[in-house]
Amino acid sequence: MIVRWGLAELPGVLRELSVSRPLLISTERWRHVQLPVHDRFHGVRAHAEIAGVKAARRRVDERLRAARSFATQEVRRRGRADGRDRL
Repeated sequence: MIVRWGLAELPGVLRELSVSRPLLISTERWRHVQLPVHDRFHGVRAHAEIAGVKAARRRVDERLRAARSFATQEVRRRGRADGRDRL
């Protein structure tokens, strides 16, 4: 295990792990902290009450469904454009 300290290390850690679209799930107090994240959810309550965690998960699930739907539509569109059936 390699341990790194400080938010300044975060960009390097994300690169090493090949995380291209990190999501920050936090309380409101992190809203104005500049971090290299793709998206943020600041609805978690202190001590990670289950309601806040479930709300964050629903938001992530919705975004993943939308991304999968978009990707599927794009593959179909490109397949039609070049005359190949891809799905």
